[in-house]
Amino acid sequence: MGETFAFLLMGGAPLLFAVLASHFVLRRGNLIQRTDWRAVAAQVAVFGLISWIGASIRWRKEVYVDVALFVVVAAGLQGGLRVGAGAGFVGAFARALNPASRPFAFITFAAGLLAGGLRRRWPKPPSARQGFLVGAGMGVLQVVLTCLTLAASPFHRDVLGAYFPFMIMTGAWVALLGLILTGLRGEIERLRLERLAAEARLALLQSQIRPHFLFNALNTISAAARKDPEETRRLIQHLSEFLRLTLKTPNGLIPVEEEVAHLTPYLEIERARFGERLRVAQKVSAAARAARIPPLTLQPLVENAIRHGFRDDGRPLTVLIEGDLDGGRVVLRVVDDGNGMANAPEPGDGIGLSNVRERVSAHFGEGAFAVKSETGTGTTIEIRIPAGGK
Repeated sequence: MGETFAFLLMGGAPLLFAVLASHFVLRRGNLIQRTDWRAVAAQVAVFGLISWIGASIRWRKEVYVDVALFVVVAAGLQGGLRVGAGAGFVGAFARALNPASRPFAFITFAAGLLAGGLRRRWPKPPSARQGFLVGAGMGVLQVVLTCLTLAASPFHRDVLGAYFPFMIMTGAWVALLGLILTGLRGEIERLRLERLAAEARLALLQSQIRPHFLFNALNTISAAARKDPEETRRLIQHLSEFLRLTLKTPNGLIPVEEEVAHLTPYLEIERARFGERLRVAQKVSAAARAARIPPLTLQPLVENAIRHGFRDDGRPLTVLIEGDLDGGRVVLRVVDDGNGMANAPEPGDGIGLSNVRERVSAHFGEGAFAVKSETGTGTTIEIRIPAGGK
């Protein structure tokens, strides 16, 4: 029992260092979420350093924990082939410098390479169960390769007793480190979504409540006041309702129904401003209204269509907001027959398509947001989201 406790404790100390280093380094710049060469290099440096330290630890003969092995396995499962191979190479190089451990250098590199190869087959980091099974398999592989390296039989009676401890130890620590790193990914993603939502609200306040927006709205109300007091009262109510809905925008996802309701006061002000030059139609089914999207998604898209869609020849602009089921998903579209988007909108115009695209993609995947535009024909912005309240 004492040896088993020491076995676990001595393996846990380097892993604790691995976890702390991972949190400190990989949180900076969302490195664990990215796949560019700088992020890969940073992950290789973190996991490689830890595997180097693990490969350099001198264990008592009766208590041996291969820290380098399960660190490079966790690196491969979390970061993919390049990270696993890189960390494995660093750990293998550290072992090659020590004559006593030089024969086992290949095992460390192969473990990171194999784990990274498995990660390429999974769309996301493995679960704790998958990590444990891979780690246990690597533990068995380590015993077999060690025996082959030492020209010993992997089926010898003395060797058979080593399989189970190595399976449990390597599998448990790989699963634990994987769980912690997966939690780190989730925390980074949550913070990123909160940051994007805060940026969206701030950008909307900076763009919608900027002086020229209020100037145009108040000018429209002022013009109506000379002729129609009732229309003036109605426009003031719409402006007040629009600002109220903007200021109380929540985090998370909201029903499409609420997002469509947010459009109403905004469109009433714009209709009063542009008159017959602006035509807006809505065709959003009940199924589409029940789906959930990030707040401040449709209104910026409609604003973009109105701000950039009007033609120089004075032809009326038509904006269509539609949503319906399509193949088990809800498809939302904002379509206009205006100028098209030959030139990208200038910075500061609305909260921008890039912010909406990033928030939608963060929730529903890279293919959820699409823009189709043709100069002189118009623009279609399409969002594909899960049906229902998921």
